[in-house]
Amino acid sequence: MPDEDVMVTVRLPANVAQDATPTSVATFLGINTSDLNEAFGVVPIDKSKGVFSLMMSPARLDNISEETKGFIEGPFANPKIAPFGPLE
Repeated sequence: MPDEDVMVTVRLPANVAQDATPTSVATFLGINTSDLNEAFGVVPIDKSKGVFSLMMSPARLDNISEETKGFIEGPFANPKIAPFGPLE
């Protein structure tokens, strides 16, 4: 069974953050777009500070270029959100 994707945050420089796409973020990190979970995409957390959330395979974290590893934080938990108890 393959590893589940993990959630990480990335702090992007202004020139990348202004139009953050899976392609631009992957290029900045020195990885392939296919290393990212394309269904999750690039989710803005604080766009004014260039902070975005990504999901990727834990094995792919090792592919991030040495120059940009300092821009990544995580992995973080990403639990499924479900109701607690019976629905009313």
